[in-house]
Amino acid sequence: MAKTSENNHIRGEIKPQDSTNRLPMVDLKIATEMVTAIRNKAVETAPMDAVAEALGYSSATSTPFYRRISAARMFSLLSSKSSLTQEAIDYIKPHDEEMKSES
Repeated sequence: MAKTSENNHIRGEIKPQDSTNRLPMVDLKIATEMVTAIRNKAVETAPMDAVAEALGYSSATSTPFYRRISAARMFSLLSSKSSLTQEAIDYIKPHDEEMKSES
């Protein structure tokens, strides 16, 4: 069954799933929206529970929050805890359009 699912993915016939083991579990767009919200709400140095609450999640251990934070780290947008990397800062507030296209 896994082989059929894999073949469907290769052919572009992806169907919504209740669960997945593919990483990252959210795409880059959602991860950048997450780090932008962290920056806009000024919770970069806050504990993860405070970050989750500021962004409207029930807790730092909620699945949607955890998946987004994990993806942001995989894309190198977050370093430890909720600190934004320089790449994320450059993307969110680039010095010029050329820098944004490089990010």
